[in-house]
Parts: sequence; structure tokens; C-alpha cells
Amino acid sequence: TTADLQELLTEQAVENIRLEFKSIPPPKDEMLKKLSSLANTYGGYVVVGATEDGKGRLQSLPGVAAINGYRQQIVQWCYDGVWPPLEVFVSDPIPTPQDATKACYVIHIPLSAETPHFLNGRKGAYVRTDEHSQRFEPQLATYEELTHLGNRRTVLVQRREALTGRSVERFNTYVRTEYGKTENTKGEIGATLYVAVTPQFPQRQLMEHGTLLTRFTPSPAAPSYIGSAGKDRAPTRFVPSAATFVSSTICYAYMQAAGLVNDHIVSYFRPPWCSR
Repeated sequence: TTADLQELLTEQAVENIRLEFKSIPPPKDEMLKKLSSLANTYGGYVVVGATEDGKGRLQSLPGVAAINGYRQQIVQWCYDGVWPPLEVFVSDPIPTPQDATKACYVIHIPLSAETPHFLNGRKGAYVRTDEHSQRFEPQLATYEELTHLGNRRTVLVQRREALTGRSVERFNTYVRTEYGKTENTKGEIGATLYVAVTPQFPQRQLMEHGTLLTRFTPSPAAPSYIGSAGKDRAPTRFVPSAATFVSSTICYAYMQAAGLVNDHIVSYFRPPWCSR
């Protein structure tokens, strides 16, 4: 929103490995270098219509004239000009705080699980680095970087799948050994929905298992089931005693509070390290 752009300007946001400012819409080749380098690194954002002071610090938001079909153009570029194609999200034109007749565009590239992304026409693969100029710019990846990109994402995806599989197996073991002992249960457990809370690309352990268990202490007054068939009927679902009532909203709220995700609006409270 315009308020989000104003906050970036007020805070004098600085370009970094996940953020870049462009005063005018870059041409196709330059844009694809920037977007593919973000996807090959950690993902990030390009703000079009923003000027910086030569050292990467946001200076003003003059905006650009609204471009008809700009979102479709960028999406098509990322599909036709890069292999594997890039997943890209382009905002609607956002009126600038300085001139309501001009607009900024925010282009978001998520961290990709399909790296390395190559520019078509044998133009190479780019990563985002400040190695040479002390500015975060796309640079051609070396052979070692290409190998690392492929191996790193493969290992992290395998780790995520292993974490999820281990959790499911633990739950199944609990059901086999403890379900029949739980109060107010009858027969088999029936249909089950698994909700996995894990980083998209887990790189390191966030919390010891024992510490995690202390975060889910049951309330003595809380029932050990999910939902109810009505005031006069017995509960029909259960969860292990380490939790009480769990839903997707509760899971996501916990992820936000723990800092696993940071997708609040810009004006929402967040730690200082999330402010840039």
C-alpha cells in the first residue's frame, strides 16, 4: 500500500541481498538477471519507481507512469526467458506518497526449490552478491556455486520431507499404542488431517525437542479433544495430551509469534532485524 511505501521511505530502507530499488522499469534482460539471481539466492523484492542515493539507501519514491499489462508482461518474461520458469508475483500499481498520479510496482520472487535458474539463450545463471562492488548485484554463478545451488536445495527438501515423515510416524505410533487408552474414544481413529509446521527450507534446528514440549503444556481445565458434536453429546475427536485445541489459525499464529514467518503488513510490530 501507499502507507507501506511511506514507511520504507521514513525508515530509509537500504538495499540488501533480498531488496532492490529501481527508479525506472528495467528492460527484459536486466530484469531477468535480477529476478533469477534473487530466486537462486534467498528470494526477495524489487521496488520499481524508487530511487536510492548511490549507496543503496532509499532516497525518494517518484514512481512511474502506470504501465498497462505490466504484471502479465513480467510473468511472461519469467516464463519464456528463464529455465526452469520463475514463480513471480507483481503488485497492482501502488500510488506513491509523493505523487498520486504516479505509481510504484513491487515484484516478489520467492526462494526457489528448482535452482539453478538459467537465462535462456545460453546467458548463464546468476546469483545475488556484493563480492566485487560492495553493492548487491546479480553476478554470473561459478561452477562451484551452481553445484552448491543444486545440492543445497536437494538436501534441504529431503530434510523437510524427513522431518514431516518422522512426525507422522510418531503420531501413528502414538495412535497404535495410546489411542485406546484415551478417555471418550471409541473404535478406530478414523479420518486424520496432518498439519506440518516447518520452514520451507529447514537449514538448522530451531529448538531442542524438550524445549518444544514445554511450549505445548496442556491446561488442566481444557478437554483433550478437537471439536464436539454438541453440548449434549460426547466429544468425537482427540489430540495427544501434549496439546489442547489446535487449528490452522492457531498454528499460523504461533509461527508468526515465533518468528518462523514474517508476512505482516509493514506497519505491524516486528523485531528490528525484520525492518530492513
